[in-house]
Amino acid sequence: MAQLKKCLTRADFSEIVLEMFPLLSKRLQKLNNLLHADFIFLASTNEKADVAHSIITLKKLEIVENISYELVNSPCEKVFNSEVCIYAKQVSAAFPKDTVLIDLNVNGYIGVPITNEENSPVGILVALYHQPIENLFHSQYLFESFASCTSEILQSALHSKHINIQKKLLDEVGKISKTGAWEFDLRAQQLYWSEEVYTIYGFSLNEPIDVDKALACYSGEDQKIITHHFENAIQNKKRYQAELAFVDANNNQKIIRTIGQVECDSDGTVIRVYGAIEDITHEKKLIQKEKDKTLYLNNLVDNLKDAVITIDQQGLIKSVNQVAIDIFGFDNADFINMNVSKLMPEPYASKHGKYLEAYIQTGNAKIIGVGRQLPGKRKNGETFQMELSLTKSNFDGKEYYIGIVRDISERIEANDTIYKMIYTDPISGYKNQTWFDKEVKEILSLGKIQKSFLYCAIVDIDSISRLNLKYGIECVNKLIKFVGETISKLIGDQFKIYKKGTDSFYILSNSQTSQPEQLSTKVKSLEERLLTPTIFDTFINGNLQKITISMGSILLPTNEYTLESMINVLEHALKQSKHLAPFGYYHLGANELQKYKRIKQIEIEVNGEKIKNELKVVFQPQFSDLNTIIASEALIRWESDTLGFVSPSEFIPIAEKTDAIINIGDWVLERVCQILAQLNDQEPPPKVSVNISSKQIVQSDFSAKLKRLIAKWRIPPTQLNLELTETTLISDIALVKQVMFDLSLIGFEFSIDDFGTGYSSLNYLKDLPISELKIDKCFIDTISKEQSPKNIIRLIIDMAKIMEVITVAEGVESITQYNYLKKCGCDLIQGYLLSKPLAEDDWLKLITTNNENH
Repeated sequence: MAQLKKCLTRADFSEIVLEMFPLLSKRLQKLNNLLHADFIFLASTNEKADVAHSIITLKKLEIVENISYELVNSPCEKVFNSEVCIYAKQVSAAFPKDTVLIDLNVNGYIGVPITNEENSPVGILVALYHQPIENLFHSQYLFESFASCTSEILQSALHSKHINIQKKLLDEVGKISKTGAWEFDLRAQQLYWSEEVYTIYGFSLNEPIDVDKALACYSGEDQKIITHHFENAIQNKKRYQAELAFVDANNNQKIIRTIGQVECDSDGTVIRVYGAIEDITHEKKLIQKEKDKTLYLNNLVDNLKDAVITIDQQGLIKSVNQVAIDIFGFDNADFINMNVSKLMPEPYASKHGKYLEAYIQTGNAKIIGVGRQLPGKRKNGETFQMELSLTKSNFDGKEYYIGIVRDISERIEANDTIYKMIYTDPISGYKNQTWFDKEVKEILSLGKIQKSFLYCAIVDIDSISRLNLKYGIECVNKLIKFVGETISKLIGDQFKIYKKGTDSFYILSNSQTSQPEQLSTKVKSLEERLLTPTIFDTFINGNLQKITISMGSILLPTNEYTLESMINVLEHALKQSKHLAPFGYYHLGANELQKYKRIKQIEIEVNGEKIKNELKVVFQPQFSDLNTIIASEALIRWESDTLGFVSPSEFIPIAEKTDAIINIGDWVLERVCQILAQLNDQEPPPKVSVNISSKQIVQSDFSAKLKRLIAKWRIPPTQLNLELTETTLISDIALVKQVMFDLSLIGFEFSIDDFGTGYSSLNYLKDLPISELKIDKCFIDTISKEQSPKNIIRLIIDMAKIMEVITVAEGVESITQYNYLKKCGCDLIQGYLLSKPLAEDDWLKLITTNNENH
C-alpha cells in the first residue's frame, strides 16, 4: 500500500500544475502585474532532466504557447540544481549557446526552483525581460515568495489527491468486506462515515448525518448499550466491540459488528473516537440457518425419546427402549415376552387379544396407521394418558407391530394450567374478562336467531384506591375475593359471576328468556340483596371496614347488540351509578336504553356535516318595557332528519366535549350576521346577543374570523353582543380576557350569561369589558314563591349598577315577576311573558314594526 503522506515529484509537478491550470495561470498574471516581465512561465523537465518544458507560459499577461528548450548551457540548469539564478542584464551574453534567450532577445533573467517538502527541486519559475531589470531586490523577493507559496499549494493538492485515492481504496475494500469506517471528532463534535457506512445504514451519500440520526435506527435498549460503550471508551480509554441489531433507512433489519477505540493528544485527552462497522447480517443468517438445521435434527432425535415397543402377532413384547422402561416402570427383563395388555387398564386389557386376532384374520385395523389418545397403566397400577402410534413391519418373514408411545399426562396438566391462567382471575378464582367475552359472544350469536333478553350487571367496589393506600395490596386482594364470594352466594344458580379488571365483577343471567318480565322479577330481588348497606362489611386487620359498591345493570334484547356495544352500555350505566355512590345504582331498562342510543346517535350526528343543513336560528326579543324591544338573543334549534327535534340541552353538552361546538358556533355567528345584513337600513340597528362557548373563544383565530365575518356582511360590531358564561370566563381567564379587550376596542360588547350560577368573582369581573349581566331563570323562578331569596336578585341588579352595566332577566313568565324586576331596576326583560323565540321571518317583521312605532 502507498505511504500515507507522499512527497511531490517532478512527474507530480507537471500533472498537478495542469490540473490547477486556471488557478495558477491567474496567480502568474497577478504576479506579473507587479514584475512587468516580458515572459513568465512555470516549467518542468523530462525524465532525463536535460530538456525543460513550460507548462504555463505568459507573454506579459497573455497565455501563449508553451516552449521546450535544452537545459545544458542555460541559466535554468542552475535553477533545477536548487539555485536561485538572477541576471539583471546581459543574460544572453552570459549564455551564448542558449538559443531561446537569443531568439527572444532576453536581457534580464530571474529563475527560482519550485521545491518539495524535502527541499528537492521539482520545477522552476522563470521571468524573462527585454530590458535590464529595475528594482532587482523587490523582484527577487516577490519571485521567491511566489515560488514558496506555489510549492505549498502543489504539495497540499498532492496530499489531497493522495488522500482521495486512499479513501477510494478504503471505500472499495469496505464494499468488498461490507465494512465501513467511522470517526467522531470530540472537539468539533462532527461525525464522519465512509461510503460503506452510508450503505450499511441505507442513507444516501449526500444526506447529512449526525449521532442522533444514527442512533434512531436502533431500539431504545441498544441505544443505551451504544451510549454506554462510547462513554466508557472515552472515560477509560478502552477499545470496545459489540454486535447489535437495527433497522436501516429502507426498513431492512440488519445486524452489525462495531468496533471503537480512542485517540488522545499529547496531554492524554481523548480527541476522537474512531472505529469500524461490519454488516454481519448474512453471516448471522448462515449461522442461524445452521442452528435451525441442528434444531431440526435435534427434534428428530427428541422424537426417539418416545417409548418404542415391538410386539409379535400374539401380543408378546419383543423389545423396548429405555424410555418405555422409564414410563411404565418395568425392568427390561420384565418386558420381554410380557403380553402388551398388561400395559393397559380395563376394559382395554381384556379386549386387546380379540382386537389383535380380528385384525390378523380380516386385515381391518382401527388403530394401525392412525394415532390416538388412550389410557396406559404403569407397573404400580397408576393410569395416565398417552398418545399411541402403531405401524407394522416384517422381519425374517414374520410380522411385528411397532408402537410409539408418548406420555402426555404432563402436557394435559400443563394445558389445564394454561387454560386456568387464560380464563381465570388469579385473585378471586372466578372466570375472567376473556371467558366472559367468549360466553357473551356465543349468547349474542344465538340471540340473533331467536330473540331473547339477557341481564348483565357490573358491580364495582367503591374507593378501592383509598383502601389500597390504607391496608395495602395484599389485604385488598383478600377483600376483593371476599366481595366476589359474597356476590356468588347471593346470586345462587340463576346467575353467573365473572371478574372484571382489578376491582369489579360481572353478573350474567344464567339463561335467556323471551319474557323480560319474568327475568325482571328475579333481577329485582337480586339487586335488592346486593344493595343491602351492610352486606359487604368485613373485618380487615381486626377492624370492621364498611365496604360499598356501585352497580350498573342492563336488560337488553340479544338480537340488537354486539359484545362491544353491550359493554359500552354497561360502562355507561356504571358511570351513572358512580354519581350516586356509595351504593349507587343505575339500571338501563327499555326506556333508558333508547335514551342511551339517542345520546350515541347525537354524538355521531353532531360531529357530521349534515347537521349544518338541519340547524336554524330563532330570536327572542328583550324588552325595556311591555312594548319596546331593545335587543334580542339568538338561540339555536336542531330538527334532525333521523332524531326529530333535538333540544339544545341535549346536543350542546355533547358538542362541547368535542370540536363540534366550534363548528356550530361559527355557523350561528355566520347566520346571525347574514340575517342582520337584511336590516342594515333600520334605525336604530337591532342588537343581537350570541352565545360563545369556551372552546370557541380560546381558538387562536377566533378574533380574526369574527372580524372577517362582520366585514363580509358589513355589520357594525356594536350590533353583536357576545354572551359568555362564567364557566367560559374561568376556562382560561388570561386568554379570554385578552380576546375580550381586543374585540371591545373595535366595538363588540360582552354579556355574562346565567350570572350567579357559576364561579362569580368581582375581582375579575370588574376588570373585564362587560356591558351586561344576565340574571339566570333559576333566580327569576323564585320571585313567585312566598318565601324566596329575592334579595339575591336585588343584590345582582344593585351590583350591576355599581359596575355601570345593564341587567337582563331571563325566563320571565308572569306579570308578578315582571313588576318585581322593574321595581328593582332591571333594565331588560326576556321571556315568554313578552315573546317566545321567533323564527327568522317573524322576528324580522317584529323588529321592523317596533322601529316604526318607536
